[in-house]
Amino acid sequence: MLKDSLPALVPQHFSDKKRYYDFSTYLKRRFGCKVYKVVIDAGFTCPNRDGFVAKGGCIYCNANGSGSGKRKTSVREQVLQGIDFVKKRYKAKKIMVYFQAFTNTYAPVDELEKIYKEALCHPDIVSIAIGTRPDCIDRTKLEMINQFVSDYEVWMEYGLESSHDRTLTLINRMDTLAQFEKAVKLTRDYDMKICTHLIMGLPYETYADMMLTVDRVARLDLNGIKIHNLYIENNTSLKKFYDDYGFELLSKEAYVNIVCDSLEKLSDQMVIERLNGDPVKQHTYLPDWSLDKQGILMDIDKELERRNTFQGQKYKATNT
Repeated sequence: MLKDSLPALVPQHFSDKKRYYDFSTYLKRRFGCKVYKVVIDAGFTCPNRDGFVAKGGCIYCNANGSGSGKRKTSVREQVLQGIDFVKKRYKAKKIMVYFQAFTNTYAPVDELEKIYKEALCHPDIVSIAIGTRPDCIDRTKLEMINQFVSDYEVWMEYGLESSHDRTLTLINRMDTLAQFEKAVKLTRDYDMKICTHLIMGLPYETYADMMLTVDRVARLDLNGIKIHNLYIENNTSLKKFYDDYGFELLSKEAYVNIVCDSLEKLSDQMVIERLNGDPVKQHTYLPDWSLDKQGILMDIDKELERRNTFQGQKYKATNT
């Protein structure tokens, strides 16, 4: 899809090939070249795993907490090995360090500071992203993290998944929309980027439920968002829940339409970091279409083109 084939109203900061503000385009324009992520597992846990607020963790998470399972390797070694890999394979010049697995602010502030500093061990690192829960951040931790903003672009990634507290209880997150909104408000006091995660197709949520979540997120004017399709992995509580009680999984077509509807509601300034999940074939139970990651993205592009629409087209109507 070429720029001259797009509607005239499509924002000029979008890629020539996309009708939404994709993360790769943002990073290239921010840093002058493609930026590669190096994913870190720093050995954290979660308060809904260790018994502080619940046990067992989020029902969709595997034993690695949505991470790589590299925790036996030091943070520094994970970073250096990851950089070596992307440099050799992709000739990477600039790096984002991403703390992904589990809750990456769930520790005393002194311990967190030591871990983050250990990760920032290479001159080609330009950004750090910290994935965490909104109930595991406070001003003391943000003040500590703020020391890095003069040298790195700092992204705080707060998992929301759903804005409905009943769903957050059902999936055993055991945090709330109010805690998410509080975390966002606190983080706005610092020069950090804020990203959130949403999951579409959570048990018993309706289309209206999902759109209300998108509307609530749109009103917050965050810097970035990741939208995931729910998929069920083997050896998770979600698989047992599905086998025992059942609920309707989204079809690929339904998910694509939900994503396109969501993009229309979001500000064209919000960076779209992901639009699908990242299942591994040998671990995935259902649905089969979730494994077709490139196909999902292609279908989203096709549906946006079919509608002759783009990210942000309905944003003002949503927020008036």
